[in-house]
Amino acid sequence: MGFGHPVYRTTDPRNTMLRAVAEELGSARLPLAIAVEKEALAAFRELRPGVPIYTNVEYFAAVVLEAIGLPRDLFTPTFAISRVVGWTAHIIEQARHNKIIRPGARYTGPPQHAGPRTAQPRGAKPTESSNRERRVPDAGRAGSGGAGSAGV
Repeated sequence: MGFGHPVYRTTDPRNTMLRAVAEELGSARLPLAIAVEKEALAAFRELRPGVPIYTNVEYFAAVVLEAIGLPRDLFTPTFAISRVVGWTAHIIEQARHNKIIRPGARYTGPPQHAGPRTAQPRGAKPTESSNRERRVPDAGRAGSGGAGSAGV
């Protein structure tokens, strides 16, 4: 998506570097990307005052990939390839400790409801399951703190 990061709470230094690379390459899309970045961040900050949000590494990476002439259908595979080393490190770490690393996540939003109720035949008593509130289970413990294991 290009916005926010689980670790960087200020400007992502990789993003700053990629923006400079886009400038050096003379990206034709850079002025539009900068304008969209400015407007999107202003909108995010208006909706969530006090919550830090910045563009992340993916935002200007797409501008750079386009500037070097990489076909758009290769953007996603390029992002994935760049993450393979990190994913592999997680697999090795999980295998070494014989446990799956699951980042901790706990829903903190408004109360959840079961959604629309199904129609009951006239005169039928509602079942317990039709009245039960939907609960969001705890996603488990936090991981070992490796890259990508930050809680959501």
